[in-house]
Amino acid sequence: MPIAILRLLLAQPYADQRRMEEIVRASDLDWTIVRLNRLLDGPATGGTRVSPALLPKPTGTTRADVATTLLDILLDETTYRAELNTAGPLKSRGVRPQPR
Repeated sequence: MPIAILRLLLAQPYADQRRMEEIVRASDLDWTIVRLNRLLDGPATGGTRVSPALLPKPTGTTRADVATTLLDILLDETTYRAELNTAGPLKSRGVRPQPR
């Protein structure tokens, strides 16, 4: 599907997401915003990438890996009041994902 059509179709959901994040940031709570990529079925791989920066070549993540990653983030006080992007492992030749 052409990117122009996707931008048109997703304009309102992305605006809603931006507004939601603004509300969360303005709160006095210990919050963490975690932006997930495409969710996949399957067993955990242990290769979830987490970064405050946008991740190059975002890839899907298994639901099992997302659950583990969210628990790790929840228990890590250094992630409070942070915005994190997540993605699955890079699928390149001969490169194995690094464990977290």
